[in-house]
Amino acid sequence: MILILSETYDNITDEVCRWLNFYNAKYIRINECFVNYSFSLALSNEKITPILYIRDKEIPFSSISVSWFRRGYFNFINNLESQENNIFKYVSNVKYRDFKCFSEYLYYYLKHNTKCFGYPQKYNINKLEVLDNAVKEGFRIPNSIIVQNYKELENLYIANDGKVITKAITDWSSSSYLDAYSYSNTTKEIDLDDIPKTFFYSLFQQQIPKSFEVRTFVWDNKIYSAAIYVTPDNVQARIDFRNSYDTIKIVPYKLPENINNRLLSLMNNFGLESGSADFIVDDDMNYWFLEINPVGQFDFVDKYCNYGLAHIIAKKLIEYADK
Repeated sequence: MILILSETYDNITDEVCRWLNFYNAKYIRINECFVNYSFSLALSNEKITPILYIRDKEIPFSSISVSWFRRGYFNFINNLESQENNIFKYVSNVKYRDFKCFSEYLYYYLKHNTKCFGYPQKYNINKLEVLDNAVKEGFRIPNSIIVQNYKELENLYIANDGKVITKAITDWSSSSYLDAYSYSNTTKEIDLDDIPKTFFYSLFQQQIPKSFEVRTFVWDNKIYSAAIYVTPDNVQARIDFRNSYDTIKIVPYKLPENINNRLLSLMNNFGLESGSADFIVDDDMNYWFLEINPVGQFDFVDKYCNYGLAHIIAKKLIEYADK
């Protein structure tokens, strides 16, 4: 049995499931927002028995041989009647923490008792730890600072002739100096005149003049890369191609062998069986490592490069399920 944890509108998961159906593979897919399921857990000196209940079916975890944590988390129904009072909020909070503890053990069980791709505890790996390890692996990274000090930002700005960008420190944080109510998860070029004298801790980086970008998907120690070219006149897309998909060209690309080896070593350092990585390639063909996202999107890599990734993933899941 194959277990897939994902989100409702994840295209690549949909494609993988279509291939699993084609091969008549036994699998169960749970989407994060889907709550029509529950769990139980029995622990004794003889055995440990987690069970998944879904659509009137009882599925012992012992019947699951491979797990793919694509995205999302196990969810639960808060069956307390909603009330606007502190007692309700406190009890609801306690219930959430209890379920979090329970669900973390279920992830742990699957990690250690099935062939596991992805892991919810590693969805949000620390970007700064990744950059630290990337340097140790021999990657070139942009000069970066995290500050709440205007003077230090000014020094970086002057040293790079005003070519400085800001980006989120985590995947779910404000990208930077924007006011406390603003949010952006795309990369933006800054203008020092727009920066307030005081701001919260923010990540700023040297802007690398790019010839093109590379999005790489790693699956089971295999690497699939795409080069992303942006028209010169689209300034925002050249800073972050996600700002405009209409003016980019995506083609298959093969990274140099030494870059591939460093990337696999870096993924292994964090115990990642799958994930996406981003690079900038400058006009001198220097490769600048940007980040790893364990749950990054790669369906466009598959779409434009015709790698057949959904088919590859499905066959690998079936291979481990049959062992």
